[in-house]
Amino acid sequence: MSSSSEPASSSAQSKRARALVRELDRPNSDVYELFAQLDALPRETVLAALASSTGPSRPPEELDDDVRRVHGFAPPALQLTCTRVVKPAAGARLGATTVEQIERACATWDGLALPLGARVADGEHALAIEHRTLDDLDGMPQFDVVLVGGDGGAIFRAGTTDVYATVAYGKVEARDRRERTALQQALDAPLDGDVEEEPVTVVKKRRTTAPRKTATATKTTTKTATKTKAAAKPTTTKTTTATKTATKTKTATKPTATKTTTKTTAKKKVVAKKTAARSRR
Repeated sequence: MSSSSEPASSSAQSKRARALVRELDRPNSDVYELFAQLDALPRETVLAALASSTGPSRPPEELDDDVRRVHGFAPPALQLTCTRVVKPAAGARLGATTVEQIERACATWDGLALPLGARVADGEHALAIEHRTLDDLDGMPQFDVVLVGGDGGAIFRAGTTDVYATVAYGKVEARDRRERTALQQALDAPLDGDVEEEPVTVVKKRRTTAPRKTATATKTTTKTATKTKAAAKPTTTKTTTATKTATKTKTATKPTATKTTTKTTAKKKVVAKKTAARSRR
């Protein structure tokens, strides 16, 4: 009896769940009351009834970050892999960013801000240094780890020089739990045979003074141009003076011609008068 009654009960629950789901689509329905009745039914029965309208539910690990955030799911686990290991030696070559990362990591070890040359050369401040690059699953560098003395060091965002996390006694200390877990797993994992290991040589940084020379050349060019403009002004002034002189010459010529004409006319009048007087006599 019990075996035959259980399928009948399950079938009744399935019908009840489907009826409640249909009621959810109707306008002005009491959603809270309907969900309260659905909560009283078995979980699998309700999911089967909802699948007709919502589709089958996807596993949380298949959801993208936005959907996980909306539903309150934790972000997917971060997976990091060590792809490169550099062990600096005396006289090796390193990029400026890598050099600064190593110097800062060594400072977290003993509190001394010393150049990299003092750390890799034989002496009292020499340390065992290992620089690791950690990539994500897409092959993109995410973190640069500098291990000092075997169980200490500092962690940086890839390509930066600000200390993001530290390593003390082999344990990663970081605020973000997800990234702390991934970093610890990457450091604890044995190095793969494909990891690139290389000793490198350290080169001192050189200062460049090219910008200052360029600025000086610009100033010199500006001064030369100023002198050229100043030299052009006297030429214009002389031309104007010459024009004025020519004008004066023309002006002086006109009064002279007028005076000569006036004198000639006066002489003719005097001669005419004398001639008329002689005729009368």
